[in-house]
Amino acid sequence: MILAFWDRSYHGWDTSVPTLEKIRSAFPEKDVAIIGVFNNFWLNQLSKEQLWGGVDLPFRVALIDSSLTTAEGFEIQMQGLMVAEYGVTRFPTTLLIDKQGNVVSLLKPDDFEGTKAQLDRLLK
Repeated sequence: MILAFWDRSYHGWDTSVPTLEKIRSAFPEKDVAIIGVFNNFWLNQLSKEQLWGGVDLPFRVALIDSSLTTAEGFEIQMQGLMVAEYGVTRFPTTLLIDKQGNVVSLLKPDDFEGTKAQLDRLLK
């Protein structure tokens, strides 16, 4: 599974979308789940047209609650429980998670070849 954490207030969130679209084309959904995790605060203010040029993305996007929370092991507050639970402190952050639910890698959001190579190894 790939979890891509985005927050509209940080530059670079949109650089991961083309890579994720390529990953979706290279790997069927039954093999690799992709979920975009987007701060709900911004989605309340922006349209799909402003975010993704009006197109539907080839993967699911979860809207997270932007309430401030603190995760175990962190002293700073983060927006949203899911962001806090995964320890995401900057955006975009893209995580590769194995079948057992373990985070196995922090992916470069614009590195299709590197991500594909890691997925190929993980799926063997």
